[in-house]
Amino acid sequence: MTNQELQKDPAKLSVIPELQTLANNGGQNSEAYAITQLAAEGKIDQKAQMKIAKTLGNPNKMKSKGYQYLMKSIAKNKFGKISSTVTSLLDALSMGGKAEEFATEELRKISASEYGPMSSLNEKKLLKNVSEAIEEQIKLEAIQSTGAKANAVLDKNENSSRLDSILKLEIDNLKVPNMPADLVKKLDEYGIKEYELVKKALPKYKQLKDLYAQLESDPTVKSKIDTLNSELEKIEEQVSNLRNEAQEFRDEQIGYFNMVLKLLRDCELTKSEVGINPANTENIFMREEISKLKIKKVSVVKDEDKSVGDPTETGVEILITYVDKNGKEQTADSLVFRKMLMAADAESEDVRIEDIPGLKEGAVYQTSQLVDPNSTHKELKKFTVKRIYQDANGQTLIELDKPVLKTSKNKLPNSMDDSVRHDRVEQTYTPGGFFKLINTNDYRPEKSPKNPQIKPTILKNDNANNKRKFLAGGANTPSINGNDEGQNDDKLPELDGPTGVRGRPEALQFDEVFKAGDMTFGERNVIENIWMNTRFLSVGDLWEMGKSMYEYYIRRFERRQKEKYSTIGQELPFFAPEMRRVNQSAETEQVQQFIDSFDQKGVYEIQDRLRLTTNRDEMKAAFTTLTNKGQMRWDDISMWNNLNKFLDDSKKIPIPKNGDPYTVVSKTDKRNGMEFMKDAIDSIWGEGSYNDWYSKNKSTFRSNSQGYAEEGKELENLDGGHRRKLSFLLKEHKEGRYVDPHEYEGLIIHAIDNGKAGMEDKLYYMIAGVAYENDSGRTILSMDRMAHINSEMLGKFPILDYICASVKRKDGGSHKFTKDDYKQWLKYFDQGDPTNCVPTQGVHDYLWRYILPSDETQNRINKALRDAERIDHEDLYVYVPPATESVVKNMCQASAGNKKYATVKGYANVFPGFSKYLKELSEAGNKKKLVEGIKSYVVYAGILTNRFEKAKGDSYQRLDVNTLNSRTIMTPETPKQLMEEMDNAIKKIVYAYGDRELIEMVEKMYTKTGNIELDPDERKKQQDIDYAFQAFGEKFHQVVGSDGGEKMINIMASANLTGMSF
Repeated sequence: MTNQELQKDPAKLSVIPELQTLANNGGQNSEAYAITQLAAEGKIDQKAQMKIAKTLGNPNKMKSKGYQYLMKSIAKNKFGKISSTVTSLLDALSMGGKAEEFATEELRKISASEYGPMSSLNEKKLLKNVSEAIEEQIKLEAIQSTGAKANAVLDKNENSSRLDSILKLEIDNLKVPNMPADLVKKLDEYGIKEYELVKKALPKYKQLKDLYAQLESDPTVKSKIDTLNSELEKIEEQVSNLRNEAQEFRDEQIGYFNMVLKLLRDCELTKSEVGINPANTENIFMREEISKLKIKKVSVVKDEDKSVGDPTETGVEILITYVDKNGKEQTADSLVFRKMLMAADAESEDVRIEDIPGLKEGAVYQTSQLVDPNSTHKELKKFTVKRIYQDANGQTLIELDKPVLKTSKNKLPNSMDDSVRHDRVEQTYTPGGFFKLINTNDYRPEKSPKNPQIKPTILKNDNANNKRKFLAGGANTPSINGNDEGQNDDKLPELDGPTGVRGRPEALQFDEVFKAGDMTFGERNVIENIWMNTRFLSVGDLWEMGKSMYEYYIRRFERRQKEKYSTIGQELPFFAPEMRRVNQSAETEQVQQFIDSFDQKGVYEIQDRLRLTTNRDEMKAAFTTLTNKGQMRWDDISMWNNLNKFLDDSKKIPIPKNGDPYTVVSKTDKRNGMEFMKDAIDSIWGEGSYNDWYSKNKSTFRSNSQGYAEEGKELENLDGGHRRKLSFLLKEHKEGRYVDPHEYEGLIIHAIDNGKAGMEDKLYYMIAGVAYENDSGRTILSMDRMAHINSEMLGKFPILDYICASVKRKDGGSHKFTKDDYKQWLKYFDQGDPTNCVPTQGVHDYLWRYILPSDETQNRINKALRDAERIDHEDLYVYVPPATESVVKNMCQASAGNKKYATVKGYANVFPGFSKYLKELSEAGNKKKLVEGIKSYVVYAGILTNRFEKAKGDSYQRLDVNTLNSRTIMTPETPKQLMEEMDNAIKKIVYAYGDRELIEMVEKMYTKTGNIELDPDERKKQQDIDYAFQAFGEKFHQVVGSDGGEKMINIMASANLTGMSF
């Protein structure tokens, strides 16, 4: 801002007293002091200063990461237009929910960035996205808090804004004041003006883009480009001025938003605490008083003397108006109203059966509850809906299979007399009581994969394409994948990935992995059925077999006899209950006989019975036994085929002819056979059977695999313990013998969780477990176990993000890696030897060439290294090289006090990793990742050798001369030798491009200084070196981009880096 501009607006020169006081109290190193300096320079107007001061002075707010990141960003002068940007970000943070999450994440990136103020384009994009996040949060909460009964009144006028439409709410009991008409009018006026400017600018941007494309061949268009840029700058300035003028009205709108949000959230709080949502409830029964009350309205009252900018502060009051048992109209604030409902054990009389999610006979509900109030341990609680019926008075009742705790006495108001304070436990509920039970205790119905719970639909404006937004001049500007700072990306050139690659080279084509259609229902002809059920015996077996057969057929005859007469008898009025009991008793007896016989059989044998049995009771026994053992394989197509024999045509499971259980029905119906399993099983053995078996199988598998942690601990004492054991188990499997999947997965998880075995070992045995099919067509683990391992271990084993990712295929489609992909990997891993059971050079090469350079791995590593203490320190050589500059820098700092994230050996071990990583990238022609790798290496080496930010001393990890000259754990070469190779290659690249500024940076970066504390000249020299390190990454990227990275890739490939052998 010029002096002339400051003179026009002298108010911007002053610092408000509240902000100055905070700066004085915080001292010169505080963020408040830095912000005050910006305010004194006229960069923050007084209105924004007041908001900043209120936030800094609120200790509760400053505990939040979002507010911390915001103040840090302001202090670092990250925003070009501080006043308007800060106001919008504060609005989003105070909004909560998705809006707060979005703003917090964006601010984290901005505050961590090494760059200066955001570009004008990026700042405008940020503001647009923040505005949309705020509006979406309002819509979402309005709909969720009112049971999707809020109707948005949408304005169809082309030249009208959407700002008022989402809050003209029509809700049962809520009395929501409309947004003031004059406010809507003002916002519309500014919106229409901005819209006209946008329409005016868009063709100019298109013309500018075309001229830039002609510039290289026709330099005469340069004057036209300059003219257009000048015109667009003026339009941008007009848009900016409009937004500044409208800020006052936007603030008023946000205040209105927060007032309405508090009303909606208060209703949701009442629902979660007492099971009644005042927004859509009228009639309430007070069970303890045996009386009724009627809600008339729920309203919000604004206290003009208090701020309503933050819904957590007092400034508005929620009032409930109701008619009491004596017919008198009363008004109470929401807190008093909730306590009254809680004490009286109130229930809504307006709840209908269809309003309760998942309710039907046989439905299972579950929740996790604390074992006791002083414990953090939770246990799973379940109940089943036994029946839904009407009593003699016509009242609908819901009976559960057992008494269930509805309200703990610890939740009841302290004002209640001790004589009536007791746990409220019931087995039979009214619809309102059941609604209260599930909402106050967070019970959720178990859901079928085929029929997931339907989410409420958010109505959108028909005129959504005309939504106001910032000018989109940089919308096509390429950004650099993996740069988590997100700043100045529009200035940097895009570089290619691996040479000549379209899609992932390691991934099969989309058509090979996306399998749809060509399914049957597996019917056999009569001759085939007879033959498949024929067995041949020797004469010597016949006598003992004959006795067993006689007993078996007597049981079968009695079972069939009881089934026949009890099935018919269930239709008789008086005998129906007894006949149902007889039928169930006969089935239970026969099933138990089979279960007892399975106790002496192995898992493979029982699985074979599932595939072959013609007896429904035996099949149920097999399901029960296998799920109790945690050994049920739902992906067994042979089992599906056999199950279809017992099913009606409408319930049969489609059988994929290609033998892949994950084949979907069609391109439009994305269900696979397993998603038909629930309806199929429930149609035979009753609703809830599948869910019970599925849940039991999952929980038992998890429990049993965790039990092998003790074996894992024992293996720690053996050289190569985990690798040797897993190799043995894989060999057993390949030779056709049974391997316990619990043990196999348990040892893999223990190895990851406790930093045992090498990276290649963990990768190889994981993939082999789910992909290698032995001669009988079995794998050790089913494919869904990969998702479980990913969920459990992603933070400690970031490459799981790649293994479970959806990737672009060479033929253009995108699909998650499948079993077919993993089989292809195994061929490469085993190097053509199907009997191999140990990791090979192929695993090592695949890890460095494909997994580590991927965007999925890089993004996950960036997240994981921010909490690097959880990661195995011996694996840092793999994880640090792909990380971005800022993450690498953070990784070298102290995690707490002077304690670093890893040991000295762990940090030294990273240099072989960098050498291997840069070598692989150059050989693969991956220019994009090579640039990022070089930038990260330069920062890492500068810190570890005490050349970068030397003044910070031991707040960073530094390596002494002895460590730099000692061999690493991974290679016989020393860190110094490996650094010399990489440094020489980087210098050659820089000199080859011949950019004077970049060369000067590099020369400074490799300069060492003396005592910077005592010698001012040395201190100044060190400051120049630090700046060179800070500016190197962006400058290097720009310079290398001048030829698309060709010189860089050729020089690095010819450098013959030592790398790291397997």
